[in-house]
Order: sequence, then structure tokens, then C-alpha cells
Amino acid sequence: MEYPFLEKSLFGRIKQRIRLEYQVFRQETLEFEKVKIRLNKGLSKKIYKALCYGYYEFEELQILRKYLSKDDLVFELGTGLGLISAYCSRSIGSEKVFTYEANPFMKKLINDTYWLNNVNPQLDICLLGENTGEAVFFIEEDFWISSTVQHTTGARSVKIPVKSFNREIYRINPTFLILDIEGGEYELFQFADFHDIRKILIEIHDDILGLEKTRFVLNTLITQGFRINEEISSKNVSFWQR
Repeated sequence: MEYPFLEKSLFGRIKQRIRLEYQVFRQETLEFEKVKIRLNKGLSKKIYKALCYGYYEFEELQILRKYLSKDDLVFELGTGLGLISAYCSRSIGSEKVFTYEANPFMKKLINDTYWLNNVNPQLDICLLGENTGEAVFFIEEDFWISSTVQHTTGARSVKIPVKSFNREIYRINPTFLILDIEGGEYELFQFADFHDIRKILIEIHDDILGLEKTRFVLNTLITQGFRINEEISSKNVSFWQR
């Protein structure tokens, strides 16, 4: 063989991957920072892989483990599978965690995560916007790219209720804002009142927003008095404090 080392290395990686996926496939649940997530076979391949290989919400969990405090009140936009809100609930108590998910088809999976972990944060299936009303939301196969913007031709649209972001902020008065809303951060930051929020954990989707809108998001945080923690932040997932 011309490249025996390369072929052997590749074969070894393939064997390792098959062995890992077989071991994971036999499990019903996985644990992330002691939070259980059910391996639902209905999840897309990308999300299933992220769970199996342990990088689903990995950066967010590392930040929360270090900077979430007992006196925090958490306000999360983009519940996903409920991993982050379940972790926060286990850490500071369910009564201090409020989470919002726009995709109505995620509710069953989220509640299953809460049941597995014996937590009960305040879950609201709706979109948060400038005013109350209704909006069109696009459901994607990979749930983590579902948003008010259609990303693929296979997305299906649904109408969902909209609540006022600022009204919810003043009603709950959170200290810790967690955002993962697939580019929706640009629209949100045009009217958001950060009130008494001291910490923000945000995934900025610059691939969706582009340079100009990404700069707007970053500049908004800076003008509101937030400073990035460069030590723990990455290109897309960043932690801000004021």
C-alpha cells in the first residue's frame, strides 16, 4: 500500500466512531453536567450526533457552571431540549428559571427532560417580540435552526403567539439572560430593555446575521454597559457582565 499509515489511521477512526455510536445507541439517556437527556430517535442526524459526541450546549454549560449564582434569576430564550433550563433549575431552583421556546413541537421533549431531572422551570411556548400578537415561525428538521426566518425549502410554517419581551422582563426582573435564537438577536436588540440584567450568555449567529448586524448586536451590548469575558467566550458563544 502506498499510504498504509493514513489508511490504518482512517480505519481506526471509523472503528472508533462505529463503536461509540453503537454504545450510545444502546443507551436511553445521556448525561451532561448531571442533567439527563433522552436519546430520542426522532431527532435529526446532526442533533443526534451533537448529543452522542457531547458537544450539544457544551460551551454554554461550562460558562454556567462557573458564573451562575444562587441569587440569579434566569430568563432564557430558546429552550431547545431543555438542557440549559434543567441545569439552571438543578443549580438554583426551578422557581428561579423562566424559559421561552417558540417551536410548539418541542414541548413534549422539553417536558420529558424536566421529568427525567425532577425539575419544573416556568416554560412558555411562545415568541418574545416588541409587541403582543402572532407571528409566523418556521420549523426546520434540525430544530436548532428553526426561527422566524426560513432557512431551508423543507421548513414548515406555523403561527405562534407573541408576548412582549420588555413586559416579561419587567414582570420577572431577571438577572441572567440566556439567548440562543438563531439570528433573532438582531431584531430583539433593536427594542430590548435590559433593565436589571447583569449577565448575558449569548450565541451570536454571525453566519445568519452578516457583519453589519453582528456589529450592531455587539455594539448594543457595549453601549448598555456590558463587557465581554474574553477568557471564557468563543467566537459564537460569549458571556457578558455589567
